[in-house]
Amino acid sequence: AYDVRVGPRAIVEDRVNGFLIPEHDQQKFIIALLDLIQNDNLRQTMSNHAYARAKDFSKDRIKNQWNNILKN
Repeated sequence: AYDVRVGPRAIVEDRVNGFLIPEHDQQKFIIALLDLIQNDNLRQTMSNHAYARAKDFSKDRIKNQWNNILKN
């Protein structure tokens, strides 16, 4: 993801569950994509971490967070 002012950094941990690329840096974006294409271990590891991170945004988890906010 491009590391824009708001958003990706809150979800993506660079080189753990994705890449944070400086905004508009197409060359670094291409290099990151080539890393994923050429490195099976990196791709699988990052995929596993991304899948685990996605669970933080499940319907039930978000619903519980909203319920806690509304109760307080």
